[in-house]
Amino acid sequence: GSPPRTGPTRGGGSRCPTQKIFVGALPSHATREMIWDYFKGFGALKLELPTPKDGATTAGFGFCFVTFDSCEQAQYIVETRCGRNEISGKWVDCQYAGENCQAGNGKGKVIERVRAKSAESQQSARR
Repeated sequence: GSPPRTGPTRGGGSRCPTQKIFVGALPSHATREMIWDYFKGFGALKLELPTPKDGATTAGFGFCFVTFDSCEQAQYIVETRCGRNEISGKWVDCQYAGENCQAGNGKGKVIERVRAKSAESQQSARR
């Protein structure tokens, strides 16, 4: 089943649909440790990265998924910190997994480009 939904945010905003977020626009040199170090302070429980080509960095995939202990922690990253999440000096795009950026600040389009790039990579790997 799907994760429980929380009530409205303090500012009367949207509901949190999931404890899992999509993080796009990661720096190409970002390591698993760099990403984990940033999110663990916000209650991250699990980090999912695509299999990198070189074994050490995100190798240009530029995205990952992070699952938090609670929906409220995911909501804080996506809604309260939207536009202020930075890894290795680069702004990263944080959204609920499977949705567009809740803050509606126009930066949510990054996920569409990353998904297209990922699909292209997967098709190339199958050939």
